[in-house]
Amino acid sequence: MRVGALLSVTLAGIGLVACATQERGFTGGGDQGAGDTTGPTGTTSASKGPTTTAGSTTTGSPASTSTGSSCTDNLQNGDETDIDCGGSCAPCNDGSNCDGPTDCVTGFCVEGVCCESACTGVCESCVEAATGDPNGVCAPITPGAQCAPGSCVGGTATAASTCDANGTCVPGLMTSCNPYVCDPGTMMCKTTCTSNADCNVGTCNVAVGACEVPQVVIDTHNFMGMTEYPLDTDVCGCCGATTTAETAQAICVLAGLTTAVSWTTGMINGTNCYCWDCITVNSWANNCCLGQSNRPMILTVTCQ
Repeated sequence: MRVGALLSVTLAGIGLVACATQERGFTGGGDQGAGDTTGPTGTTSASKGPTTTAGSTTTGSPASTSTGSSCTDNLQNGDETDIDCGGSCAPCNDGSNCDGPTDCVTGFCVEGVCCESACTGVCESCVEAATGDPNGVCAPITPGAQCAPGSCVGGTATAASTCDANGTCVPGLMTSCNPYVCDPGTMMCKTTCTSNADCNVGTCNVAVGACEVPQVVIDTHNFMGMTEYPLDTDVCGCCGATTTAETAQAICVLAGLTTAVSWTTGMINGTNCYCWDCITVNSWANNCCLGQSNRPMILTVTCQ
């Protein structure tokens, strides 16, 4: 009886241990994972690893590294505009590259280089390629360079202005295109016509491609409000080298026509005659006779 009783107690104890083990979820073998997720303490088991391990690398933003310039390393880097100057470094000397006035010792950043002055002349530059002088020296640009474009206005063609050796912008020559107009595409006078639009004066003879101006005879007496006739030559010396042809041409141009084709002269006594003034542009000189009479004068001019 003692042996049997002992055996019963032992088996009962084993049963209690087995029950306790099942209640905790440890069934052993391949069922252990399921127990981890359902047991009251399973969430703290292998499903959560450690948050850091020795030798691991973080995935956050790396620490910033300075990319600023070093102002003494003989290199152009960072925000420098030239080697070790400009930007956050000290201002640059003349001839160095720049982005603005604060990059330069002089405070003048001209055409991308530090310049000795503001160098504002239209025919001046601080760049060696334009002047032949070193960068930073304000000098006249190469003579002949264009400093203002040409233009076409009606019957007048104006050539482009160019720089001279002194750094002055010299205006281009003006040319009368009469009877044609100036072609804005070429900035030159047209020499043929296909319609009246190509003619500054007269009409276009399409058959021959020419602008034709009708001839007009002008009585020079009372011309331009004057009551005397113009001298046909500068007999009194008040108009320089004016010739009969030049005086006749002036009359036609002032009348809005192009060319003096012919003229007539005569002897008229008078003391208040006038001639074309060579000193004052587009004007007449009065009292050219200086009290002398019987001087040849232009009576009529045929213009076209």
